[in-house]
Amino acid sequence: MAFEFTSTQESTTREAASAATRSELAQAETIIKIVSVDALGVFRCDIRAEVAVDNVGRTSISDFEAMDVLTWYTPEGGDPVTTDFVYSEGNIEKGEWALLDILPVNSSPAIWDPGEQATFTWRFPQTQEEGTTGYARLVTPNGVSDSDYVNFVDVTAGDCWFLNNNPTPSIGDTTSQATLPVGTGLPITVPLYNYDTDRNTDAGLKLIRSNNGLAEAVTTKYQVWRTPVLTSPVVISGDVLIDLWAALTPANSNEEGIILVYLRDYDGSSYTEIGEGATFARDWQSGSSSFVEKLSLIKDINYTVPAGNQLEIRIVVDDASIQDMAFAYDTQTYSSLVNLSFVPPDPSKSLYLHNNPSPPVGNTARQASLPMDETAPTGSTIYQYGTPNNNDGLLLAGSSLGLSEVDTDKYQIWTTGTLADPLVISGDVFIDLWAGIRQFQDGQPGAVTIYLRDYDGVGYTEIGNGSVFVFDWQDGASSFVEQTIMIPDIDYTVPAGHELEARLITDTIKASKDMWFAYDTTTYPTVIKLP
Repeated sequence: MAFEFTSTQESTTREAASAATRSELAQAETIIKIVSVDALGVFRCDIRAEVAVDNVGRTSISDFEAMDVLTWYTPEGGDPVTTDFVYSEGNIEKGEWALLDILPVNSSPAIWDPGEQATFTWRFPQTQEEGTTGYARLVTPNGVSDSDYVNFVDVTAGDCWFLNNNPTPSIGDTTSQATLPVGTGLPITVPLYNYDTDRNTDAGLKLIRSNNGLAEAVTTKYQVWRTPVLTSPVVISGDVLIDLWAALTPANSNEEGIILVYLRDYDGSSYTEIGEGATFARDWQSGSSSFVEKLSLIKDINYTVPAGNQLEIRIVVDDASIQDMAFAYDTQTYSSLVNLSFVPPDPSKSLYLHNNPSPPVGNTARQASLPMDETAPTGSTIYQYGTPNNNDGLLLAGSSLGLSEVDTDKYQIWTTGTLADPLVISGDVFIDLWAGIRQFQDGQPGAVTIYLRDYDGVGYTEIGNGSVFVFDWQDGASSFVEQTIMIPDIDYTVPAGHELEARLITDTIKASKDMWFAYDTTTYPTVIKLP
């Protein structure tokens, strides 16, 4: 007997066939095209990739949670792996991905329409093996995909804690809060909201200057962030990176700013100080009318925060700042953070500061301009570089004039000489310098600023500048101490025929003293590390 469909079976079959047809039609009309894939960031824990994708089909896409983001790459010291990332709508942790934006917005910012470009981001769960390649693949909810090969940069995880607002991710303006959270999720919120509507109408958080440091008790003059109660110990061994976005209020150029940062261990009732540092700039804004990123280090920490306690970050604007300051955080653009396991990236070029002659063979008089090049120091003895000094090295008297200083006892210039080829500087510049307070006095503050300039034989173009301030520079040392100055996000090319110049001054701030500088020896290899 022939098999006959019931009316219900016929209806079900027709619906299934119709659904299959619709799915095939949707697939046929869905076309995506990867435009670019970039792996971003290294030491500031922005260990993520961004992929820009065009919707070149006829189908709108809105169910992003049903999409797949996959990468194939080689983790450090391991075999190639394929990672399927987990969708997130909040601050993204390692192994998660999120939609950053859709442009232009034709119908809704939550719908990826034909003709629009979507940008997705994800965070790698492991460190990428340096120099390796991989690929990224995006799959739409109906199974249409596109892939592209990419040369991933060396991405380093780090132990980063991002300063958040409450709630996080930020969804709107809030009043000020005495204690805010820090978390390991990379912020992805786009707008910067007002975090203290009870104080002002401006975006971010404003702090009034204080001369009380860690003892400050007025809540408009300090801000605290704390981790959740730790479920396992946090080991801090080495240098801690402080990466802050802040602006003077008003945002005037040629005015100094100084922010004090304290790390503390909080056990629920009392505190143990772990370390303190300062973020300082002689000209904080440097021509910018908005928030400016500044980097600093708290050096040589050796401390373990026990499980059950909390790590606290406390920020104060020092009264040596010319203005009060506003802070930005918890957004894509302004991801202020503390990296507890800072490792500097490898430079593409290192320029060592020399005396003349080099290697040094004896004491010399002060010289207006000295050489710097890629040749590492070979001399083992440091001499007086500006007799009479009463000490080895170069003495620079303190200055409050910054780049406009004309007294040759208060600044020193190094230059590459005329460049045969263009010098591209793209990224973060690190300067490792050796210096000491005059007479190596203990318990004295020290401040140094270095300026990088392009000299064309007639005039100068400033490329960038960075500073370091330490309340107790010597910290018990009876000789030169190494400190690091960081200049973030330089994007400049010094043309062939020009010279790269480094200009160094000792700043007078918070009773800082004159300073001795050491360089051009194997023991004191002061160096500018270009990205």
